Amino acid sequence: MKIQKSNVCDSRHPQFAAYHEAGHIVVALSLGAKVYQAHIIGNQRGKTVSGPPQANDERDLTVCQLAKFYGGVWGANEIDPDNFGSGKDGDIKLADDVLREYQIETDCLDDEDLEELQKEASELAEHLILENRQLLHELAQKLFSRKRINRKQILDVWNKYHEKKAEQPAKVVTQ
Repeated sequence: MKIQKSNVCDSRHPQFAAYHEAGHIVVALSLGAKVYQAHIIGNQRGKTVSGPPQANDERDLTVCQLAKFYGGVWGANEIDPDNFGSGKDGDIKLADDVLREYQIETDCLDDEDLEELQKEASELAEHLILENRQLLHELAQKLFSRKRINRKQILDVWNKYHEKKAEQPAKVVTQ
């Protein structure tokens, strides 16, 4: 189980952290990961606890894990596009750890290949956020008003927008 913890961000928008964490939730569930809980502290910090995404191979797993981290950035972009990338410091450290692990396991030393993985993951996260905008907004509002949401509350919202249960993710194809 990975914990995604977001550091203090420089956005002034009061719901920024809720949208950031809701972005992690949307992308994680879309990729078949279990999301256990999310909470925000004040308006600028939050944490989402989720399991690993479903993937066919090591490369796909790496792209999906990176996309989960980028989900927070793209989620927050929905509410505060002027601060794109704000609040990502903790996510970048976790993403760097995933890339380092991928390098070690695959002997991939080519920076261009790693940049391609990052680009693909960011585009995947953006696509999933845009495809699930209303879900993102509802999750963010619920998280903002309650400050903490559990797995059942998350799945109740998810299932309103998706006929498939969260345990059966949408098919995502990576290169």
